[in-house]
Amino acid sequence: MSDPNHNNSSQLDSSQSNPSDLEAPFYLYAVGRANDAIPTWLEDAPVDGAGRPFTLTHNGLTVVMSAGSKDRYPISRKNLMAHKNIVENFSKLTPTLPVRFNTVAPSLDILRRRLLTEKAVELQQKISSVEGRIELSVRATWIDDAKLLERVLEEETQIRELRDALATGGAGHQQRIRLGQLVENAILERRDQLGAKLEAFLKPLVEGLSQGTLPDRVVANLSLLLPESKFDEVEAAIYDFDAQNDLTVVRITGPLAPFTFSEMTVTWADSDEELASA
Repeated sequence: MSDPNHNNSSQLDSSQSNPSDLEAPFYLYAVGRANDAIPTWLEDAPVDGAGRPFTLTHNGLTVVMSAGSKDRYPISRKNLMAHKNIVENFSKLTPTLPVRFNTVAPSLDILRRRLLTEKAVELQQKISSVEGRIELSVRATWIDDAKLLERVLEEETQIRELRDALATGGAGHQQRIRLGQLVENAILERRDQLGAKLEAFLKPLVEGLSQGTLPDRVVANLSLLLPESKFDEVEAAIYDFDAQNDLTVVRITGPLAPFTFSEMTVTWADSDEELASA
């Protein structure tokens, strides 16, 4: 019976095949600690054009991958979600180290030697460092632009006086430009202060903290690493912090697998030469 998750690739119709018989290269999703609960074949949809995901166990480690004919795959939402979903589902079976999107191994032999043998001790240590840990995404944004501007005018005498002068026709074009710059700088200053305040508040509560980019209206964009057992405590502390700040609202996403703190970049030193001589 055919699998509904299969695509048209002949690589996918391989549930009865030996993974060692599949053709290189191999697209990598994640590495975890080997255990008996990990199946050989996974039901998740792969990145577009790659084969059905399967696992390879070696030296106490298991890697989940797909056979495929490409060295690189398009960075599309569909492919990113496929990669993410496979990593998330694999993380339910073992503590997991996600592999960076578009990492391709040139052969199973090089994968075994370069990653699962030479890096085995390092990988086991990294796996132990995230075992039992979760990630929380914490994003603070301005609640209301009008209220934010009102607060700036209340606290900044120079900006308020320049605004009033403009309202009575007592300032020209350059003053209008200056007013905009002053307001923008005041908002950025408050963003940095509040973001730093939230970060300082959270650091003693967690094991790891990573700062993300700050799109428009975002005051703080943090990823937190913490023991799963501390989720309720940290979540409550974040909401207590939020209740004390009337200009921002804080949203929490999680618990998640700790991808921000465990994603790997894999390289294959001298792999071309090894492959040519194999």
